Amino acid sequence: MQLEFESNYRDKILYIRFKVPTKISTKSDVLKWRTQWTEALKSWHSPYKALIDISNLESIESSQAVQEALSNMKRFFDGFFLRKVSGFGQEYGDSLPFKTFKTEQEAAKHIGIRERKQLQPGDFRSSILFE
Repeated sequence: MQLEFESNYRDKILYIRFKVPTKISTKSDVLKWRTQWTEALKSWHSPYKALIDISNLESIESSQAVQEALSNMKRFFDGFFLRKVSGFGQEYGDSLPFKTFKTEQEAAKHIGIRERKQLQPGDFRSSILFE
């Protein structure tokens, strides 16, 4: 399982992407995902939202053991300051312990990610942000 992580510390968003076509068929596959995600969190020190690109996720085993491992993984990361999570690229229904959407914009909207306005260089007034 090859995952790519991109951290946006300013907006407190962790982007996760499956780099190659992946199948989740056993508990050990879920454990590999969890281990890599945990490694990516070593540089985080605040609550965050996760946006997961699941377009390369080919299939998820519907067995009780895999579903239980996935829900345990979600519960584990909820304890590690995960505020919200959603996936995009395809819809998996109840196979994953978080909501999935067809497009990245729908997934981002679901977890409350706002688009920032592009700043125009040279005008200091445009660099002042109110949040």
